Amino acid sequence: MNSATSCDDSSATSSCIQELHAEREEEREDRERVQAGADARAIEHIQKSLMTYCSAAEKRFSQPALASAVRLVQGGSVSAMDLVAKLDQISEVARKNPKTEKRFLPSVYDLVELEQWRSPLEAFSVAPSDRSLPAPGSGQAATAKRQRWQVEKDLQSAKDQLGNVRERLSNYEMVRVSEDPEVPERKTLKRRYTPEAQTEIDRLKVRVAELTAELREA
Repeated sequence: MNSATSCDDSSATSSCIQELHAEREEEREDRERVQAGADARAIEHIQKSLMTYCSAAEKRFSQPALASAVRLVQGGSVSAMDLVAKLDQISEVARKNPKTEKRFLPSVYDLVELEQWRSPLEAFSVAPSDRSLPAPGSGQAATAKRQRWQVEKDLQSAKDQLGNVRERLSNYEMVRVSEDPEVPERKTLKRRYTPEAQTEIDRLKVRVAELTAELREA
């Protein structure tokens, strides 16, 4: 009797443990399904924002750009919500640029892979040529207008220079990101600005920000 009772208790305990494991496994699968659904929705939102930028900037969509954006989010560099919000803001600025000037805007790949989306929104506003700005008149009453006109002219010039630096292919270099022979070749190289170009870009960004602030105060 004691032996039979012990067997029954052991079987019941084993059955309870199995049921507990099954419940935990089911809960884990439920969490994974929810997470997978959330990731899928985030990727869908990111792709939509990237395609909106392509439409606004008249650029070709790049699947590697989407993959790079997903890696940024999954790596914790930025949340999907913040990235989508910034991309949508950039698209609004890019859309307002003249059609002939949109060639100066970065490709969607450079926008994500080189993390140009972190740049100030002003950097995506390509200024028209200086000829579009009529010179103010003369006289004491026109002094304030002349000062503002000069700031606008300098701001346009700085934005044009920034766009030109970004556009020239000679400003890029391929940097190896993995020495692992098992990593596919396409993942061992990364395209980025040369140190000289990046220094010039950073300088122009500061200049654009300073002139923009001065223009607001004028």
